[in-house]
Amino acid sequence: INGDEVSPADVSILALLSWTGTLLIAADAIGTRSRIDTFVWRIAIAGGLLALVGLAQFFTVTSYTDLITIPGLKEVSSSGLYFRNGLVRPNATATHPIEYGALMAMMLPLAVHVAVHHTARRLFIRWAPVAAIVAVIAISGSRSAYLCALAGILVCVFAWTPRLRRWVFAISVVGIGLVIVLVPRMARIIIGLFDDPKNDPSITSRTDSFDLAWLFIRDYPLFGRGFGTFLPKYRIFDNQYLVQLVSVGVLGTVALVALGLVAIAEMRRVARAVEGAEAIRTRDLAAALSGAIVAGFVSMAFFDAFAFPMTMGLLFLLLGVAGALARLSRDSAQSWRG
Repeated sequence: INGDEVSPADVSILALLSWTGTLLIAADAIGTRSRIDTFVWRIAIAGGLLALVGLAQFFTVTSYTDLITIPGLKEVSSSGLYFRNGLVRPNATATHPIEYGALMAMMLPLAVHVAVHHTARRLFIRWAPVAAIVAVIAISGSRSAYLCALAGILVCVFAWTPRLRRWVFAISVVGIGLVIVLVPRMARIIIGLFDDPKNDPSITSRTDSFDLAWLFIRDYPLFGRGFGTFLPKYRIFDNQYLVQLVSVGVLGTVALVALGLVAIAEMRRVARAVEGAEAIRTRDLAAALSGAIVAGFVSMAFFDAFAFPMTMGLLFLLLGVAGALARLSRDSAQSWRG
């Protein structure tokens, strides 16, 4: 191992251990279904508040995170603003707009679940996070945010009733119309992100990485060259799966993907096994968690996600919540049979 790879490798392992700890604590320490509902509610509210920060950045062209000062800490770098085609690309408190878009895409399915099923709360409070998250995704100008949000919602669609599908479709049309009216350039920008992929440098830089990645994968196909040792000085792949193949090989990449597949399989089992008065709500929660997890795993194809702590922290947290729901579902089934 090269000397300058040692410290990044150590930091990467510590970060992975911290995410894993988050997953395990959530899976084992959430003791009741009501606690899961409360937790999902808080995630939805946090997503709505984070979306409002992004919207404020977009419309006021101000980086509000630079205004935050914490006693005892010294600012070492300014967060600044990102722009595309003359418009702000919001990032709120995230490191980068791509990370921010992935966060919003993961939170959207859970926010929709809260809006539809937490009927004990006020209508405005339930739907405000959904509106804010959808709005900030729409004005993000981020291809990855659009695709991840679409992937997450498509997973949820299969669990929704026909009536809810019609409502969501209608709200989406109205929302897109409002964005076009309020920010006319946004429609052209969104179309431009997809109309000429062969000449889009952000796409070609990713596709051109495959040949270089193969050179590393070929030398260490099973276990890779070492977790956290592939530094940006070699290449920025903007694809976590390529980074995984290079750093931990085929076996490590399969293990990562298996985390998502097992979680989704467990949520499908929960949806099929649940009975009683809470069946519809539980099925929708399982679908929402599946959609959020799918959005997170899809996002890893668009940037080096392990280098962005908010994205991976949330994804592992959601995997843990899915584990808690699966565990409680099994315990409930065993008690019923007993």
